[in-house]
Formats: sequence, C-alpha cells, structure tokens
Amino acid sequence: MKIELLFESTCPNAEGARKLLMSVREELGLSVNIIEINKDDPASPGHARNFASPTVLINGIDVVPEENPGGNACRVYRTPDGLLSGLPPRDAVLRAIERARRSD
Repeated sequence: MKIELLFESTCPNAEGARKLLMSVREELGLSVNIIEINKDDPASPGHARNFASPTVLINGIDVVPEENPGGNACRVYRTPDGLLSGLPPRDAVLRAIERARRSD
C-alpha cells in the first residue's frame, strides 16, 4: 500500500494531515511509510501538482476525490456533519485504506 501526503510548504493544515495519517497508521497497525510530497519542490512528481493542499492519496487515489478543487489552493473538506475542515475526514481515510487492503 502506498500512502502519500501532498502539501504546499505554506499550508496551515499540512501538520494536522500528517498527524491524522500517523494516528490512522498506528490505529490500524500499518507498517507502511507515509510519503510526503511538498508540491513547492521543483523535483516533486507531476501528479502532485494536480491536487490542492493537503491531499491524501492511497495507492494513487484521492481519499475524497469529489471535493478536490485541484491546483495551487488550500483544500477544504466537508465533514460528515456538513461542516468545513482543512483536513480530510478520518472516516474517508479509513475507508480508502480498507479499499486498498481488499485490492492488494
């Protein structure tokens, strides 16, 4: 399984997304590394530039694909109760990991 955190260096939610992923990884007992990709780095892969910050990809698939504005922007997610957040919903990350586990 491949977990990527895509972010911009000025993103105020990058650290929160990092902590969320580390918490989920620990909760599920995953031994996979979290690949962090700073979109501001000229050497960052091309696919990273197509996503707003922060974005979490599991095996190359956005955990909340229907809410990605793309490009250089702060990403806003809708929580299960309809509020807005700068972090992907924990449930969306867990569901994406479970899908990836079933397909591996």
